[in-house]
Amino acid sequence: MCYLHCICIVIDCNNDANIQCYINYNNWYQLSIDEQKVLIDLCYAFGPDMCHNKVFFQFDGLCPYASNEFYEIQRIRHQFLVAGSILIAGQQRCINRIMAFKI
Repeated sequence: MCYLHCICIVIDCNNDANIQCYINYNNWYQLSIDEQKVLIDLCYAFGPDMCHNKVFFQFDGLCPYASNEFYEIQRIRHQFLVAGSILIAGQQRCINRIMAFKI
């Protein structure tokens, strides 16, 4: 759920009410087995291969106090080449932010 929540921070998922219940990790225990399977499928559809170097960037210098940080595209455009949108499961999604992380 945390991974999917990070995805929804960087791309526009706010208009997709079906995803909202899968990013509310305070209520994770309320998901049925079928909903858990949907959550796994969503995370697979938004997988790391699709996100790495597109909306998630390994850049230690941008996360001095945490393992990851989110940035508005306008603030980091001079450091990264970031597209305005990304194609996910046949739908064009607007990229609002990027996530920098360190390992």
